[in-house]
Amino acid sequence: MDNLIIPPALGILGMVMAFVVYKLVMKYPDGEDKVKKIGDQIHAGALAFMKTEYKYLLSISVAKNDGFDGLCSPKELINSNFPFDSSKSIR
Repeated sequence: MDNLIIPPALGILGMVMAFVVYKLVMKYPDGEDKVKKIGDQIHAGALAFMKTEYKYLLSISVAKNDGFDGLCSPKELINSNFPFDSSKSIR
């Protein structure tokens, strides 16, 4: 029974630590204009990458499910080699 408490406790501890690091980082100034401009360009590039990545993930999820009938279950993802060779599965 004690083992069931450890993962959620570690998850909460991780969230608290992430919040502490976030607060420490946000405490410092953004920097000079040139640094801000570079940071904004990096941010824009990261957002463009994530948008493209989610498009691919959505298309794979839809193709795997043959439509919008729900997302793949973890067991289906583990047992398939999609998009490599769907005729073979890991058992």
